[in-house]
Amino acid sequence: MPQDVTLQEKLSGCVAAFLKDLGYTEAFPEFLPCLQEDHGDLTTRAAFQWAKQWKKPLPEVTFLLKQALESHDLVQEVQVASGYVNVKIKPKFWHEILKDILQKGQNYGYHHWGQKQKINLEYVSANPTGPFHAGHSRGAILGDALAGLLKAVGYDVTKEFYVNDAGQQVAALGHSVYAYYVQVFYPERTFQTQYPGPHIQELGYKLAQQYGDKWVDQPAEQWLSLFSEFAVKENLRSIRRDLEALGVFHDVFTYESTLHAQHKIEEAVDLLEKKGLVYQGFLPPPTKEEEGQWNPEELLLLKTTEFGDAMDRPLRRMEGGSWTYFAADIAYHQDKKERGFDKAIDVWGADHASHVTRMQAAVKAVTGQENFLEVFLCQMVQFFDEGVLVKMSKRKGQFVSVADILESVDKDVLRFFMLTKKASTHLNVDFHEMRCQTKDNPIFYIQYAHARCCSVMNAAAKMFSVEERQNIQWADYASLSEMAMKLIKMLADFPRQVSAAAVAREPHLLASYLYNLAGQFHGLWQQGRVDASLRFLIPDQLSSSLAYLSLVQATALVIRNGLDILGIEAKEEL
Repeated sequence: MPQDVTLQEKLSGCVAAFLKDLGYTEAFPEFLPCLQEDHGDLTTRAAFQWAKQWKKPLPEVTFLLKQALESHDLVQEVQVASGYVNVKIKPKFWHEILKDILQKGQNYGYHHWGQKQKINLEYVSANPTGPFHAGHSRGAILGDALAGLLKAVGYDVTKEFYVNDAGQQVAALGHSVYAYYVQVFYPERTFQTQYPGPHIQELGYKLAQQYGDKWVDQPAEQWLSLFSEFAVKENLRSIRRDLEALGVFHDVFTYESTLHAQHKIEEAVDLLEKKGLVYQGFLPPPTKEEEGQWNPEELLLLKTTEFGDAMDRPLRRMEGGSWTYFAADIAYHQDKKERGFDKAIDVWGADHASHVTRMQAAVKAVTGQENFLEVFLCQMVQFFDEGVLVKMSKRKGQFVSVADILESVDKDVLRFFMLTKKASTHLNVDFHEMRCQTKDNPIFYIQYAHARCCSVMNAAAKMFSVEERQNIQWADYASLSEMAMKLIKMLADFPRQVSAAAVAREPHLLASYLYNLAGQFHGLWQQGRVDASLRFLIPDQLSSSLAYLSLVQATALVIRNGLDILGIEAKEEL
């Protein structure tokens, strides 16, 4: 796959080479599109930083930057304004970018700077204690889109799901299923269950069909393992089915029970003990409000405070205690390291934010690697229907499942809506808006732009011969309108947008870019409806039609490539 060197990178490299000859090393300025068109095409504020760093007057540094940029053959004009250096690019470059986009095709926008580093991206990892409800969908879609972004910049990404199939919550699940199982035969019996709801009741019914009343009133040690494992298996099958309906496919499923069976936890703790990071001790006393409920207990503790944590964390109780979830999580990340990954990225719900520091501290301790674990936090999503909040309660077993949503909303619509905001901000999604076919539905707006591009290409196939359409050298790019040139500049910015979104770990940046790109295209389309001379295709004007056709083809390609990174299909007709 060819590497895309962006316009910004070309200019940055030019400046760095120029300044290196003057004795200034590692001087790579960052260029961003100008917010105001009359200022130019690109701007940099690097002079402010360098003036401070080099202890030089700001005008002297901006003069050096101006000299460097004027030496590049793509640059038409350089202006300095209050320390900012603004650059105007020659029109010929923008014309050439269309040819470049069409030549690169489905590879346009992709990079190699990830250098095939192996990343383990763990996301969803919903507890198999119930259905995959809509509240989980944001993390699933964000994780999947992040995987697409990381692959687009050259990382070797493995998408992983961690199955928490051990511990007290799984035992509680088994007890809940058993309660419903007994009620099949004795409806009058009532139970308090940790996991209520029709989905758990159905599991009890299935076991009743399979085993009859064999396990009724039998000791828990005889049936608990069977009921728990059956429930986990059935729930996980349901979760995977819903994920696949969302277009989310994991490469690997790792089970917590396997870590226990293979003694991975003991191995990780032994390694930590050899490093002198484990000791027997007590947790600090609680606050005054909790003092009466506190019973000091000797624990096996990990010295996470040595790695920036607020307090040391327990691995297990000394008196016959089982391993904590924390201990299992440490072993799990050590296992990732042993499998040859260069970095682990975990997508967590924002409600786990307080666990980030301790987990990173523990992973640093066990792997010996400073930044092996990166945590990507995802805030909650709330669903509305025509402005009315749709309530969900895990305690009452009331859910809106992903399957329910996909009965009325296309998966690509749901995926895009989940990517419209920064992951760390709360998201409100309205089912009514997802069903609308207007500009207020961002994915419809983008898909409509792509469909319009396809209709233009189909019209061109009828209007001009194959030979005429293939002779791109006949294209008269000088005939392109000012609005068309602005669209080209947005297309040229696509590789930078992909790179920036990957660096920030923020898929919403790419989603926002595609929406703005679609808006620019729709504006250009509307321009042709108002003024016939500005239509994309005019039968007796082959040269200008070829120029606009190139622009339309390039726009369709960028929309398609961008949506593909986000795991969304580009519709050819609506």
